[in-house]
Amino acid sequence: MSKIITIMNENLNLVEILKDCPEGTKLYSPIIGEVEFKRIKYCEYPIVTCSKNGNRILSFTKDGLFFSEGECIMLFPSKDQRDWSKFKIKKPKFDQKTLQPFDKVLVKYLKDDYWSCDLFSNITKDGKIYPYLCVSGVYKYCIPYNDDTKHLVATNKEAPEFYRYWEE
Repeated sequence: MSKIITIMNENLNLVEILKDCPEGTKLYSPIIGEVEFKRIKYCEYPIVTCSKNGNRILSFTKDGLFFSEGECIMLFPSKDQRDWSKFKIKKPKFDQKTLQPFDKVLVKYLKDDYWSCDLFSNITKDGKIYPYLCVSGVYKYCIPYNDDTKHLVATNKEAPEFYRYWEE
């Protein structure tokens, strides 16, 4: 069995494959079935952590192996898909077109400006430089105000990767 696992895992590095994976992505382990990706944990060596129903945390090596009572168990993309080379995670980007009137947003005119709170109105039809119309004016940058972004208020820090729809 260990020879089969070694062959299946040749050059496999789940840490590299899953490093940009959104938390909550469904994966599969023969130990307990479907699990959700949590994060990559960096300690003595990096490990992939997953949870079952938001509770039990399981850890897997970069090779996708979990050790339980001396037995080697593999982590897979799904029950039916056992080939990691076919696993593709396309990290989604925020689509600013999903903003609705009266949504709470963070806005700024220029890249180095400080984020401020506002209420979204609409995307202007002819505003190429400052396309976002909010209660207090027009802006070049506009992202939702939520738990992922609230730490940005009154700072000029970069927005989380998911919300960076602009090209610099």
